[in-house]
Amino acid sequence: MTAPAKIEIQETDTDKMAAFEGRVALCIDADGKLFQAARRVNKLTRGAVQRMVNSPDFAKMKAGDTVDIAYPTDMAASAVQVVRLDRKAGLADARKAGAAIAKTRKNKPVLVVLGNQKNAGEILLGLVMRGYDFSDHKTAESTAAADILVMAAKPEDLDGVAEQVSALSEGVFFTRDLTNEPANVLTTVEFANRLVALKDLGVKVQVLEEAELSKLGMRALLAVGEGSETPSKVVIMEWNGGGKEAPFALVGKGVVFDTGGISMKPAAGMEDMTMDMGGAGV
Repeated sequence: MTAPAKIEIQETDTDKMAAFEGRVALCIDADGKLFQAARRVNKLTRGAVQRMVNSPDFAKMKAGDTVDIAYPTDMAASAVQVVRLDRKAGLADARKAGAAIAKTRKNKPVLVVLGNQKNAGEILLGLVMRGYDFSDHKTAESTAAADILVMAAKPEDLDGVAEQVSALSEGVFFTRDLTNEPANVLTTVEFANRLVALKDLGVKVQVLEEAELSKLGMRALLAVGEGSETPSKVVIMEWNGGGKEAPFALVGKGVVFDTGGISMKPAAGMEDMTMDMGGAGV
């Protein structure tokens, strides 16, 4: 499975900021007021951050927009990235800001210096999600994203955030890997096997084979599968960790390659037919 970048959260440290080799990202409120850690970076850059924030360019920026200060003075970083983001920014703007940081990092290490952002977790989620790259079948070296270092004045306020972002992104990356796999790799058998492996996480998994599907009267499903060399299967997964909460069920279509009407489909979009199992993947 494609692994998301690891997140480490530390207390703000000026010396570490100065010595960090990679990119340093600062989220600055629309009013241009620098929080304590941002003032430290501004001092290291000899006022370059404040000059940028005071410029007309910053005033024209929208939420999530960024500007680079390349090769800042007295810092080992290749760039300080100023991100315009209100302290009380909503989920969408926070994720957009994180994605903007990821877009320019190009798989290099990144240090995110946070102030009192309301949705810090969403910034990190956007940053991790934007780093996804499916390279399982590429001959080139892996482009896996480098780790993410986060500094905050009160890291205890972010307790559990890294774990939550990692857990969610691992689930999303797993689904993206499934939908991106070609059908000669992700056959119905392989798909079921990957889901059976989720037992290791405490999920109860049951695989219904064709004989069982026939007894259940699932003839329409079996009829679709007759066009394939690999057998039809239905996988039932259960997780009973919700306590007294009402049951919540998801049902997803899992056709690993949609051949229906193949004579009418343009070749240019044929690769998307591997995603006909996206519902089951989710």
